[in-house]
Amino acid sequence: MGMNSPGARYQYRGLFPETILFTVTGSVIVSDPGNQIITASGNVPGAEFGDLVLVAPNFDVEDLQVFGQVVAADQVGIYVTNNGPGAKNLGSQTFYGVVMKTDDGLFRKGL
Repeated sequence: MGMNSPGARYQYRGLFPETILFTVTGSVIVSDPGNQIITASGNVPGAEFGDLVLVAPNFDVEDLQVFGQVVAADQVGIYVTNNGPGAKNLGSQTFYGVVMKTDDGLFRKGL
């Protein structure tokens, strides 16, 4: 099934029966190369440990690595790592993301 086909949006429904969209805003200031900071966190009702979090930052990520994870029940944290040679100060930025809840039974049965 190609990504442009009408059913493409449902191709992972067996793995992720529920998805939760979210938006958080936070400051992106990473002082030293190699530093990793939690730059934003947001209330995401329904998010639980073990859920997969995908993040789409609204800025150029040159020399930065951005990822998200559930940090507490109903709470998602966005992390930024500076892989470049100097400090980065991008000010306040918006992050768009999705929490994908896994089908627990799928992993008990095996893939």
